[in-house]
Amino acid sequence: MRDVAPEFAARSLRVWRPSQDAVRGWRPAPRTGPLDVFGPPPVMALPRTAVQRSHECGAGGQLAGRLRELLG
Repeated sequence: MRDVAPEFAARSLRVWRPSQDAVRGWRPAPRTGPLDVFGPPPVMALPRTAVQRSHECGAGGQLAGRLRELLG
């Protein structure tokens, strides 16, 4: 960050520090609806109660089409 103006760095830190403090204690609410997974299953373990809908789609533009179908 040698090419950043000191004033910009100071302003950025004044925003960044409170943001870090705020997010440190935040915990998202558990997802209660179904999870749509596009491609291979996630590497993280999902809760046993999670309803997972898998959608196979390759790199040939299929992802956009599947999303349009789901969104209606």
